[in-house]
Amino acid sequence: SATLIDFIARISDELIDEYPEIEFWMLAYLGSTTKPPVGMEIPENLTICYCHYLVCNNHDVTGEICGGYKEEIYNYYKSWTELTENVHVWYYANAFTYSLTPAPNIYQFKEDILHFAETGAKGFFFQNEETTLGFDDLSSYLAAELLWNPYMTDEEYQAKIDEFCYIFYGDGYELISEYVKELNKAGDLNECWSALTDAPFAVYNYDYLAANFDSFIELFETAIKMANTSTQEARLKRLSCHMYFNCIAAQFDDTMANGTDEEKAVLTERYQLLYDRLYEIKDTTMFGIFTNDKLPEVFNPNEHPFNWLTKKSSTWGDMME
Repeated sequence: SATLIDFIARISDELIDEYPEIEFWMLAYLGSTTKPPVGMEIPENLTICYCHYLVCNNHDVTGEICGGYKEEIYNYYKSWTELTENVHVWYYANAFTYSLTPAPNIYQFKEDILHFAETGAKGFFFQNEETTLGFDDLSSYLAAELLWNPYMTDEEYQAKIDEFCYIFYGDGYELISEYVKELNKAGDLNECWSALTDAPFAVYNYDYLAANFDSFIELFETAIKMANTSTQEARLKRLSCHMYFNCIAAQFDDTMANGTDEEKAVLTERYQLLYDRLYEIKDTTMFGIFTNDKLPEVFNPNEHPFNWLTKKSSTWGDMME
């Protein structure tokens, strides 16, 4: 970072007389510029955009629980705030790799945003999911509300969740609010995980998903019936896909190896429903930004859904069709 800051300072010195209001931004990003300089002054017209990247999304931002890399990354952030008042945070809250594994961190990022607000961050960029196969709409809404008021109480925050679910999903909103809590619990039951890179079974406690599959189906399918509009119904069906995908994956091996014929038939019926809903919403190719995964053209009830994560699109053009 020292080399880049020196470079920016030299440019600023050359331009400041002619352009006295000129400002510069620098990314403190991904190792190369993350570590703050030693023995240097930061120009007053330079803003540091510090990237909170590739860390555990399940525990508080300080790294006290996780230790290691996350604690190191946080200490670098603190050092930047000691060098300059102009620190913004780039916060990755999203699941880039597996869009059917939305990050169960809706309650954790509330605490993280509050912490950054209390420790000198001047601005905040919330990097969110964008597939609408999870709770990206809800997360974006909540992040926007938190940037206006990071000091809201837990009760106020829950009211925001309920409000959004009512507007977005209809009269069954309480069922979806309950599922939000359940999904976050499935994440909490695991230890450290990164929403950016970790596999679904690392992010969610699959034993918990398997044990609660029936109740999750009841929440979703009842909410679908209670939707007030066709748009709300479509949103709920789309949202349900990540639940079906992960719960089926959690039950698949044991049921297919040890289950009764009836249990296998029930799982296959649910698997078919998932497949049909994904085709209905035309998300047949893009299950992961980096993996370019494709939905199989023919449904195979004997194929583990994780195998979908290895069926590549040949080009970006295929993904955009």
